[in-house]
Amino acid sequence: KVLVVGGGFAGIAAAARLQNEYGYQVLVLEARDRLGGRCHSLVDDSGVTVELGAAVLMGVQGGNPLAALCRRLGIRMHRLEPKCPIYDAELGGALPPELDARVEALFNEALEAASAAARAPHASSLFVFERAELEIDVAGKWVPATVVSREGGVSGGVERALVRYSLSPQQPSASGSGAAAGVAPALAASGAASASGAASAVSNASSRARRSSVGGRRACAEEWVTLPSARLRPPALESALAGALRARVDRSWGGAAERALQWHLANLEFACAASLESVSAAEWDQDDAFDYDGDHVLLPDGGYQALLMKMAKGLDVRLNTTVAGIEVRCDGSGIRAVCVESNEVHVADALVLTVPLGVLQTPPEAGGILFTPPLPPRKLDSISRLGFGLLNKVALWFDVPFWAHAIAAASPTADSSARASSSTTACGGADACGGVGVG
Repeated sequence: KVLVVGGGFAGIAAAARLQNEYGYQVLVLEARDRLGGRCHSLVDDSGVTVELGAAVLMGVQGGNPLAALCRRLGIRMHRLEPKCPIYDAELGGALPPELDARVEALFNEALEAASAAARAPHASSLFVFERAELEIDVAGKWVPATVVSREGGVSGGVERALVRYSLSPQQPSASGSGAAAGVAPALAASGAASASGAASAVSNASSRARRSSVGGRRACAEEWVTLPSARLRPPALESALAGALRARVDRSWGGAAERALQWHLANLEFACAASLESVSAAEWDQDDAFDYDGDHVLLPDGGYQALLMKMAKGLDVRLNTTVAGIEVRCDGSGIRAVCVESNEVHVADALVLTVPLGVLQTPPEAGGILFTPPLPPRKLDSISRLGFGLLNKVALWFDVPFWAHAIAAASPTADSSARASSSTTACGGADACGGVGVG
């Protein structure tokens, strides 16, 4: 006998195979009042399926196992057109194609550059933009720094950045400790930079920096650093995608172009289910290598849950059954799953656990699962270091479509008043594009 804890796709697929192909006696325990987990299909009164969770099935000709299951179980797949025009909230219509293409090209260029820079051993000049928070190597120690300004880089000119950082009372500046020629510091007390001092320091690259302080406060140093420089790095190299993109796309465009650019940023956050401030510049696209080729589709006749219910046919499933404890008996009498709410104890020879990561990360006293004996440290460490995003979906019904009937999806920009203070803004309709479904 095998217990399967969790009635999402992983649990149902495991249970169905154990029972149907290998002949085990299987019992599925699911805490919710439905099967599906992250897949939750809602069918409205008119028969239209709305996916509250996973929606788009991607790459149906490239070996996607869910597509193979759909074909085997007779689940109809509706192909999505690859076109996804952007409709501008203030123009009241679709963006001009040439503007749409130009903004998309700029955005893709910035993404590629950000990824390449993040994978380099040190921060490249891409991450050095005005007001950027970085770290600078001062006498072999990384200290927090801020980019005051950046100049050069035009027509083959030398690029450099003026970087400000604080000095501890006993800490020399970089040039005072034998920094390479061409790095010229300028000092100002308590964070107040001296423009004339900076100019003087720049004109004399070989001059030594002086420490100064006022009332015991730390001195502030400013250096012109030639770019790119191995002495500069983001404070978190793998989490700098937002800053890297901002360095490329933070332009005073205004109007529809800027709104389209903000849509692309918001759409990337949608795809990652996280703020770009927390997305890795080096690894944001790590799953691209595992993409399936072919069309993207929807499942119009009941959605993902219609597929899941066919997979679950013939299984013994107990809904509203929350497992609070899992106990492995030392005497070899099997595994016990304790369900406190229903006051039940299920015993089996083996147990397959497919609960969400969030449940595994929740301590028993807060509603998580109590393991007896405790999970080994290597598993607990892996569980604690894994992460996941949060994506909220809103379904809107329109009496009259504002988009052309010939397309499968359209995505609107937000109006200027809705623009967020960060580099992104909220937007609707991105999910229908078919390229960034949450399944």
